[in-house]
Amino acid sequence: MEKIEIKENPLGLQVFVNGVPDLTSIPKEKEEMLFNALALEIETFYDSEE
Repeated sequence: MEKIEIKENPLGLQVFVNGVPDLTSIPKEKEEMLFNALALEIETFYDSEE
């Protein structure tokens, strides 16, 4: 397992992955869906904290 350092991390969360992710191997359309889904999850999380 490898720890990933996140530059802007206001919650102080630690992220670990098995191996090193190769984001260049993700097709462009899947990459956009992945990042949009992640952005929605983050937005939902912050909205639920208020």
